[in-house]
Amino acid sequence: MQHPQERLPQLHYLRTFEVLARHLNFTLAGEEIGISQAAVSQQVKALEAQLGVTLVIRGRKACDLTPAGRKLAGSVATGFEGIRQSVREIRMEHEHSLRLSVLPSFAAAWLTERLSKFQAMANNPPVRILADTDQNLDRSGCDVGIWAGVGQWPGLSAELIFPMAFTPMCSPEFLHKYGPIVDIDTLLSAPLIASRDPWWRLWLIAAGHPDREVPNGPDITLDAQNLEATAAIRGQGVALLTPAVFHREIAEGRLVRLSSVFAQDGRGYWIVYPPERANGAKIRKFREWLSSEAKASERSAQRLESRLRHGEHLDGVKNAMNRAYKTGDGRE
Repeated sequence: MQHPQERLPQLHYLRTFEVLARHLNFTLAGEEIGISQAAVSQQVKALEAQLGVTLVIRGRKACDLTPAGRKLAGSVATGFEGIRQSVREIRMEHEHSLRLSVLPSFAAAWLTERLSKFQAMANNPPVRILADTDQNLDRSGCDVGIWAGVGQWPGLSAELIFPMAFTPMCSPEFLHKYGPIVDIDTLLSAPLIASRDPWWRLWLIAAGHPDREVPNGPDITLDAQNLEATAAIRGQGVALLTPAVFHREIAEGRLVRLSSVFAQDGRGYWIVYPPERANGAKIRKFREWLSSEAKASERSAQRLESRLRHGEHLDGVKNAMNRAYKTGDGRE
């Protein structure tokens, strides 16, 4: 417990005294603070009463400080200047940077590689990313969230980036080893990543096989698409992934789509922000850029889909497996 003699006086008394010590004039001090000359005098008297010492020698038009007053004035001035500097820095950081609370999997798989485009645009604020799953802007101190959900967060506006539509994918090496995967039987006989994930049941229903059961595989839950994509790329099995997030990996041939069937669980990726700040410059610029980038990503995915349909990519599963077997790369 703090000793009574170590307790600080009330802060607003110290603030009033700090202003008076600079001006040495009750009227000017009152004008800076926004109170009357009499109120300044009363607060300084109250401070002197709390300390049990005289701080100010009052004159007819001005005042002076006692030795105790000069000692306190120096310390108080240093303390308040430190507070002012911290406030200035916090305000500058808040005004000139954009702080994002982003789902880690989305940040790793889609957002970070594109942010350089946003930063390269003139007059855009620097970006600070907090990769976490805590969907609370107040608690994180962030301006904007990019979260997964159904678009309903109390007190916040939400705009859909794209839906979380998923389909089976694997690596070409995995396909060569375990393929051909050309129907539901060959798919379900292959190792499945996160086989207990409810997404598998949803995908089977969307694919027209509601009666089929998902085989029990290793009980490993990765709980993040970027981790499941990494496992798939490394040849550990078939994963349910969102092509809009991983279209670069598909285009580069690191992931192979095994079906044209998509399933959804009603969720999507959303940009979330306080409605009263929607038109603030930094949030508005980021919203506009993100919307444009998401549309460009969707167009790229559509072009890739067209290539896939015309057999120009490894994802034409039967063609790919035929090529693999003809070159002796497939499993016998």
